[in-house]
Amino acid sequence: MSAYNLLMNHDEPIPVRASSGPKGIALLAANHQVPILWMALFGPADIRRMSLPDSEVGDIPTMMASTADALRRYAARKGALRRALDARHFDRIAEWERFIQTGLTKAYVQIDFEDFCLVGDLPAFEAELVTWLDGVEHMSGSGWNALCVQANLDNLKLSPYGMRGFGHEVDPWP
Repeated sequence: MSAYNLLMNHDEPIPVRASSGPKGIALLAANHQVPILWMALFGPADIRRMSLPDSEVGDIPTMMASTADALRRYAARKGALRRALDARHFDRIAEWERFIQTGLTKAYVQIDFEDFCLVGDLPAFEAELVTWLDGVEHMSGSGWNALCVQANLDNLKLSPYGMRGFGHEVDPWP
């Protein structure tokens, strides 16, 4: 069973669902993982709640920030990311940096965890999300290690997906 997370870019000042939002807002996807470079756009204050009125789950977490703030946060972290990650991943980082400079054209960036939350253990995922954010903030410790493990960084065939995801409707990686 698939459980996609979606990196979205839109102009709504509140969290939106990819499944019911404007067409084309989901730019990238990841299956059963949350890419490290997506997480590097966000901080703990960016965890928001999103209602799923047609689900028994109720509210789920989402990550959302203004695109300008997310790009500033990433810029502040990118040197530390390169130091924390193996040189084998530098090409993926370069792809990501080109993508965010040209691909994030709307006012807000958001990660939609809807699929992920519907197939997994929601309280465990929410705790993990906080741990991963701490990891990407410090790029060390158990949160960083857990984020890197779920991204499959040791598997060079799978690690591009755990680093930056894949194109949702159009492949942005030449």
